[in-house]
Amino acid sequence: MTILPNTASPVFFFHPKSQHNVPISDHQPKALAASIIAYATNINDLAPLLVEGGPIESICHRHVALAIHPMQYVVVHENLMAAIGEVLGEVVTPAIAAAWSEAVLFLAKAMIDTEEPLYQMVERREGGWSGFAEFEVSKIVALTEVVKQVSFRPPADSPLSGKKFAFTEGQYLTIQIDIDGDGLTAPRHYTATSPTGADYLQCTIKKQTGGKVSTYVHEQLKVGDKVTLATPMGVFILPEEPSSSVLMSAGIGVTPMVNMKRKLGDSLKLVVHVDRYPESHPYREFFEEDSNSKTLFKYTRVTGRPTVEDLVGETLEMAGMNNEFFICGPEKWMMDVQEALIAKGAKKVVCEVFGSQLATGCPF
Repeated sequence: MTILPNTASPVFFFHPKSQHNVPISDHQPKALAASIIAYATNINDLAPLLVEGGPIESICHRHVALAIHPMQYVVVHENLMAAIGEVLGEVVTPAIAAAWSEAVLFLAKAMIDTEEPLYQMVERREGGWSGFAEFEVSKIVALTEVVKQVSFRPPADSPLSGKKFAFTEGQYLTIQIDIDGDGLTAPRHYTATSPTGADYLQCTIKKQTGGKVSTYVHEQLKVGDKVTLATPMGVFILPEEPSSSVLMSAGIGVTPMVNMKRKLGDSLKLVVHVDRYPESHPYREFFEEDSNSKTLFKYTRVTGRPTVEDLVGETLEMAGMNNEFFICGPEKWMMDVQEALIAKGAKKVVCEVFGSQLATGCPF
């Protein structure tokens, strides 16, 4: 962690000048440190990192969402090696430096090889593109006091105008807004909540205290404004042939569940959500409108905060054990719910982290 500055992020390492507009927290340096440790731990066999939906694929999806290209890995190599040398000093002998340099370049090659087919995939799919493309804000709907649903369409003269946008349920959009007019505001990722195959794109954004972009969206963004978007990416997705599933969320973690519900159909056995009040629960009506889907909603300011054991127990009582469980919410809540489900014998539990999963204890 000492090697990585407190404001470090993948954007900073690829684009050092953007550092001042990257969200400041210890999440990104933890993610970078965990990435390096995971790589060093598996240096003789990268197979555990290369599994479908695993760490490398997750990172590469994020890189494609940020329009990272091969030559930018040179910047990462230079910054990382300089940081290692500066912090560790004389411990880094020429032999150690050469070994780490070789290892970092080898990992870069593995990522480049993974990212190239992803770029090809997004360019081939319906309404697909790579990099950032200009869109116009077409609609803004306040879902709660602190959550807004923002829709986008391509300008009339865009090659994407009139297209329908294919992506996989659960993936996120990447949005870039030049708030200060200096081109340095780092992109942000928000779950795509528009239906797949619609002729518009949409994300749902919660106003975060101190959040530069989310505050701007809530207080200043208006219909007709121009933003740039990167195509939806991400590995928190359903299998191609979904089986019986339970969706569990808390707070703004509900957003990936919107398209997952649309995809699952009769395979959706139960929707579980925890929030403060019914009025603060985004998409509550959306989940309640389908009489065939069972719901379990808990509102902490109404009936108290349920313990994880009670919540998991009630979930399993309503839906049974023979399901796949998809979870999104605060990090510790997800970890606790996942551990409780596995302890009860759940066959598959998948978590989505808003940020880098390597910075958390949540497994892939």
